[in-house]
Amino acid sequence: MTSLPDKPDLSRLTIARGSDAGSGSGRRFAPLVWIGVVVLVIVFCGYLLRGELGTADRKMSVQIAPEHAVETPRRASANSSVLNATGYVVAQRQAAVSSKATGRLKELRVKEGDRVAENEIIGVLENDDLLHIIAKEKAALEAAKARVAYAEAELAVAEIELKRVLPLAEQRAVSQSEKDAAEARYRRAVADLAAQRAGVALAEAGVKEAEVNFEYTLILSPFAGTVLTKNADIGEIVAPYGTSSDARAAVVTIADMESLQVEADVSEANIAKVAVGQTCKITLDSFPGKIYQGAVDSIVPTVDRAKATVLVKISFLNKDSSVIPEMSAKVEFELGT
Repeated sequence: MTSLPDKPDLSRLTIARGSDAGSGSGRRFAPLVWIGVVVLVIVFCGYLLRGELGTADRKMSVQIAPEHAVETPRRASANSSVLNATGYVVAQRQAAVSSKATGRLKELRVKEGDRVAENEIIGVLENDDLLHIIAKEKAALEAAKARVAYAEAELAVAEIELKRVLPLAEQRAVSQSEKDAAEARYRRAVADLAAQRAGVALAEAGVKEAEVNFEYTLILSPFAGTVLTKNADIGEIVAPYGTSSDARAAVVTIADMESLQVEADVSEANIAKVAVGQTCKITLDSFPGKIYQGAVDSIVPTVDRAKATVLVKISFLNKDSSVIPEMSAKVEFELGT
């Protein structure tokens, strides 16, 4: 007899509540996962995009860098063809004019800016006493000349007398004493004339000395130029060397404006680039928009230890009346390529 199958176990067909709850939470979690994936994708794409832009920037910088590297040397080479220096306008002929004698200044005939000629009288010291001395010496000279004329007349008479006595003495018509007296008179007249002529020379020297002393009171311009400064006034004591504390050594300072040059300090390291005759451009601080043409006149053969520079003198090729001494100047030397 066939046996019937056992009763089926229906408990296996039941769904556990725990499993139901787990599948429900999984369905709720799925959208969050997708959102996270999307966010990660966006971040990854952004990272890739930034990487590409950075690469592009690096490529552009690599392309631009050589252009700057080439431009900088070109500018440096352009600047290397010019050498700049600074200095001042200086008169090569300039003098502080003083008197040759000590005295009180009576006249001052010039002022700042006046042009004076060579040996022109600039000032006069008190010299009335010297004028009287000159007059006295001239009178003494005239007296000496008169004595010379008298001595010449005496000599002429003595010579005539001697010529008359000598033939008579040979004929024994006159005594020996008369002959000796005539000869002595003649010799005395010759000696007296010589003494009087010496007196004239002495008187002439006295006049000359008085005139020189007078000329010492005249302050003269040593050369033609322009008065730059006035250092003394009328009534002040003037001395050749200013030996007294209240004495003025210089009355005026004059300069020859035709001798103006720029004296510039050139670095010792660059002096080999400068040569006599080299052309350059001069700019004065007083007239910054105006350019003067110049040429190197001389290079002083010594170095200033303190500044490590060499003094270079530059002449103006197109100087005008606006250029005056002590102006600040800039010099641009034109170097060969």
